[in-house]
Amino acid sequence: MPEVRTSMSDAALAKLQGTMADIGELTGKSGRRLVMDASYRLAVAIRARSKKGKKRRRVLDNPEWKQAKSSLRWARSRQKKGLPISAEAAAALDQIQAEITPYYIERYWQGGIDKVPSYDKKD
Repeated sequence: MPEVRTSMSDAALAKLQGTMADIGELTGKSGRRLVMDASYRLAVAIRARSKKGKKRRRVLDNPEWKQAKSSLRWARSRQKKGLPISAEAAAALDQIQAEITPYYIERYWQGGIDKVPSYDKKD
């Protein structure tokens, strides 16, 4: 039988324990059988989100990246020529490189859409 490990906060663990106790009282199952049923239901619930395929994601260009790319091009050309860049411009360029990515990957799952920043067109 496969082994599953997870880490949970104390509040989430207490909530899970209370829910499982309620389900145990309703169904008449206890212990191992209840945990097996719960893990099966969890696996079925997250299966749709974890399944990968082209129809479940789409790669989009980040419109902010086009503007940022021109700023980066300007700064790199000045650096190659040995010209100085102001401290404000250098800070803005560092922020652009840290926060803005060229692409977004939209991942579709049963509960909604996740937008994940990406530097490549692949996951």
